Amino acid sequence: MAQVNLPSNLGAAFWDKQKAALSKATKAPDTKLGEELKTLVKLHLAVAWDGLGDDKLDSADKAQERLSALEDAARGSIKRLGEQAQTVEAVAAKFETEAKKDKQFPKEPLVAAAAIVKAARDYRSEVDTFVAAAKKAIAARATALAAQQKKAGAAPPAAAGGNDSKAAKLVRARALDAIRKIKKPAPGAKPMRFLVVQGKTTVASYLGVAIGPAQEKLLKGLIPGEAPFKVFKDLQGVLLWEKNAVTFVSDRLPGGLVKKMQLWLKKILKLNLKLRVRKTTGEAEESEGEDIPDDLLKADPAELAAKAQAGKDFQQRLAKLQPEIKKAMNGPAGAEIRELVASILQHGKAAEFEDADAELDEIEVLLEEGGETDDAATAAAAPAGDAMADWQAARAVALASLKAVATRIGAAKHASSGKAILEISAVMKNISAAPSSLQQVTELQHYLGSDDVVHDVCDLAEDIRTPLLRVLGRLRAQIAA
Repeated sequence: MAQVNLPSNLGAAFWDKQKAALSKATKAPDTKLGEELKTLVKLHLAVAWDGLGDDKLDSADKAQERLSALEDAARGSIKRLGEQAQTVEAVAAKFETEAKKDKQFPKEPLVAAAAIVKAARDYRSEVDTFVAAAKKAIAARATALAAQQKKAGAAPPAAAGGNDSKAAKLVRARALDAIRKIKKPAPGAKPMRFLVVQGKTTVASYLGVAIGPAQEKLLKGLIPGEAPFKVFKDLQGVLLWEKNAVTFVSDRLPGGLVKKMQLWLKKILKLNLKLRVRKTTGEAEESEGEDIPDDLLKADPAELAAKAQAGKDFQQRLAKLQPEIKKAMNGPAGAEIRELVASILQHGKAAEFEDADAELDEIEVLLEEGGETDDAATAAAAPAGDAMADWQAARAVALASLKAVATRIGAAKHASSGKAILEISAVMKNISAAPSSLQQVTELQHYLGSDDVVHDVCDLAEDIRTPLLRVLGRLRAQIAA
């Protein structure tokens, strides 16, 4: 579907051409027509016309998302555009009326003003026609695609991770709980975090206290067929309630995601939230949305059931891992695992299953990395230098990965390639060869967990951080022993 075009005589340049003729008038009426036309152009360009038609839709779900985006635009950016066109029409008509009182007034500006009045009126009509036609076309496309999917025996929404699936209910419950808490934060409460997974067309987000591999897997399961994925996980990012909007404060989230994030959350929460993405430096991007009263955020039976089920799932998962955890407590990662187990039990008693699950994720990683040992291995004490040797081996692998990334960046010959290679070189230098004190290990853990370049490399190229942090945990336990 073709987009709406802005007529050339509704551009500021068209009115600017009248300056010479206006200068010849005895007294031209005061007008802000030029400024109003500039505003109209700006609002027209702000509408994503190409993304509001019925083209490039290959599923009923995507058609519904497109229809939702069109309706949001009709209430927001397109509505403001129509109001501005009406303002331009009124300002041009007023100028024409005032100027005609001077019988000697130059003819060209009068003709131009009349043309602007007509063009603004026709433009508003064209915009209204576009919206009505697009709604009809998308709705028809959604119906046709749904029929095709039904005929082809497509999986029902719940089986594909739809709105009624167990995973979707869990994400909804966590998100509503997070929004309640940021709207009315309690003193000393834990900060709310977020995880964002971007697919080919969908941007899913998880809101809650803990973010980790389990939450990432959950989101990817809700948007099957969207791979390859980009994962945005900011350890410093927080979720806040600002200016009546759910605000993602992060320097890692790229621009242009906020509307897709809103569409996905609307599908999951059945609420048209106003969203903002704000950098710590203040720059913000936001979407239109509705004010969400507190009563809509109350826990419903489905949410309470999801929370109860989360508790059962946690208990089952913990029981299943119990034998492996007991063995691993006598292994190289024993100290770290005992500390995690103590924290997990505390979270479990407080019904903080999200935090407990995240820490179970960490334990599973340690077990997979060799935290579990057999009786013979446990009986033989590990040599003092084992953890250091593991660190140096993991470091060598990480450095090789970083060199490979730097080589690819250099081959791209981008304008910023030189700067990126220098930053990667700095990371390589900062990964110490032999951290031998608790302070050195702590500093390395903090560096790997918070450095921007390390984070970007892990997100966009290869995860060097996770294996290094695992070995550092064992090295820390060995040094502290």
